Amino acid sequence: MNDVLATKDVLVVAEHLRGRLADITGEMIGAGAALKAQTGGALRVLVISDAPRDHVEGLTLDGVDEIILAAAGHGHFAAAASTGIVASVADRVRTLAILARPPADRRAFD
Repeated sequence: MNDVLATKDVLVVAEHLRGRLADITGEMIGAGAALKAQTGGALRVLVISDAPRDHVEGLTLDGVDEIILAAAGHGHFAAAASTGIVASVADRVRTLAILARPPADRRAFD
């Protein structure tokens, strides 16, 4: 079987700004949990931040199998700076789907 088709895991990229998780992160985790139920895979949440551990409590939700912490030199979700980290993690955990949304606050784009 093709390795891509054998992959069933879902990766949610947590969105945050000014030290707070965005509401959309919970919505993406809910959508990821629904997809996980269909595929039988794992649901992982990736948080990229200068202090990723600060977000763990808010990401410990039903259906989440793993929270992946990635330290970065910025306190908010910076799409341009985070793309390589997301790609690397998605490849390492062999992800079927990535759920992510750039923040509405345009200042978050470095």
